Amino acid sequence: MKGFNQNGFSLLEVIVTLVLVAIVGAMVVSFMGTQVTQSGRSVTWMKEEFELSQVMERMLADYREELNDETLVLATFVGDRDTAEEINAPTMYESSIDYAEATPIAFDADNKEIPAAETSTIWKVTLKKGDQTLITIFTE
Repeated sequence: MKGFNQNGFSLLEVIVTLVLVAIVGAMVVSFMGTQVTQSGRSVTWMKEEFELSQVMERMLADYREELNDETLVLATFVGDRDTAEEINAPTMYESSIDYAEATPIAFDADNKEIPAAETSTIWKVTLKKGDQTLITIFTE
């Protein structure tokens, strides 16, 4: 075999390399596939939670201001903020939450939450965006 010049890879070397790459690729996809495809989910959750927290902090600031000024009428205060449309309005908090609800509540002898009349001095406000929910209780 004088003068035979061997440049490059043999067919067997190429096939073995491709098989090894396929095996390693299958292992990586099986172990990391779910994490890679859902890695952006935690970022979305954080953004949703941050927006809910901002809205709730602004709502609490308004609540404290009215409470300190002794102008707080709790039913009116939460009534102005009991839908997502009211909270998202440019005149309110300019957010983009999905759901808001204000519910009058009371507590029974076992300290369990029960529905109450609109004249209640305790209101539960629930805000939702995506998979995140933020709940707070306002009292008069």
